[in-house]
Amino acid sequence: DDGAGADAAYITLDGSTTTIDISQHMDFADDVRARFGASGDLQIVHTSNINFIHSTISDRDIYFRVNDGGSSVDSIIIDASEIGRVKLPNDNQYLSIGASGDLYFYHDGSNSLIRNATGNLHIRVDADDSDLILESDDGSGGTTAYITLDGSATSIKVAKNLELADS
Repeated sequence: DDGAGADAAYITLDGSTTTIDISQHMDFADDVRARFGASGDLQIVHTSNINFIHSTISDRDIYFRVNDGGSSVDSIIIDASEIGRVKLPNDNQYLSIGASGDLYFYHDGSNSLIRNATGNLHIRVDADDSDLILESDDGSGGTTAYITLDGSATSIKVAKNLELADS
C-alpha cells in the first residue's frame, strides 16, 4: 500500500532477468554500511558527520566511469598503490576549478597547460625561508633550476642567460 490506498512496487525480484529492482528510496541509518562484492570489500557509509566510499582491500583502485555519448571511459581513477594519487587518465581532459571552471589544468598528449580565465593567478610559497623554483630539462638528461625566487635572501637567481625582448 502506497499510503493512499493503492498498490505500489517497492522491491521487485525478477527471476527472468535476474535483477532486483528497487522502486523507492532506501534510507540507511548513520553508520550502516552498504557493502558490495563477495567479501563486502567496497563500502559506502555515512556517519553522523562524514561520508565514505571505502575499499577494504589493499592497493585497490577506485574508478569513476562515465559514458561520453557512445562508449564508457574511465574519467577519474584514485590509485591506491600510489598513496591515493588521483588521475585523469585520458588526454584532452580538463581539471577545472571554480564555479565557471575559470582555472583549469589540461594535457593534450603532447603539451600541458595551466590557464586562468579571470582575475590574477598567484603562485605563492608560505613556508618560512623557502624558495619558488622554476626547473626545466637542461639538455643533458637532467634538470636545472633556471629561475629561483629566494625567499630567505629575497633575491631572484637566474641560472642561465637572461634575454629581455620587446613585445
